[in-house]
Amino acid sequence: MKLIGKNEEILMTSSKDKSLLKWDLQNQKRIGAYVQKMGGINSFDVLNNDFCIIVGQDKKINFTNGNKLIKSVDTSSFKSYQDECMSLCVSKSGTFFVTGGTEKSVKVWNIVNGSLLFEGKGGHSSTINIVQISDNDKQIISGGKDGNILIWDLYM
Repeated sequence: MKLIGKNEEILMTSSKDKSLLKWDLQNQKRIGAYVQKMGGINSFDVLNNDFCIIVGQDKKINFTNGNKLIKSVDTSSFKSYQDECMSLCVSKSGTFFVTGGTEKSVKVWNIVNGSLLFEGKGGHSSTINIVQISDNDKQIISGGKDGNILIWDLYM
C-alpha cells in the first residue's frame, strides 16, 4: 500500500486477486482500478502519482499509467531467470528501480526500457521480502526471510 498525492490523500493498494486499486481517502471511495490478466500482485511503486511499476506472480514487470498497461517486460524470457519478484522500489531520481524476490538477489532495472542493469547476489540465503532505496539513490537496503538486512552500495 502507498499514499500518494500532494497531501497524501490518495491510497493505492494491491492484492493477490490481481488488482491495484486507487482510493480517495477524503471521500472514502474507490476512484480507480487496474487488474492484471495473470497472477497476483506482490508489490508496486508509484512515480508522479499515476505511473506505476508492478511485479507479481506472473514473473512480469508491468508499467501502467492510471488503469492502462503501457508496457510489460517478461522476465521469464531472461536466461536462467526464474525469479518471482516480491518487492519493488523506485529511485528518488526516477531513473531506475530495484526488485528483490525468490532468487535471493537484488536487481537494478532501467526505468525507461525495463532492462536489467545490475544483479547483486550472495547476501541472502532465502527470499528477499523487501527492498528500499536511500534518499540519495546511493544505497539499497534489502530484507529477507533469512532474517538478514543488507545494505548494498550502488555505484551508477
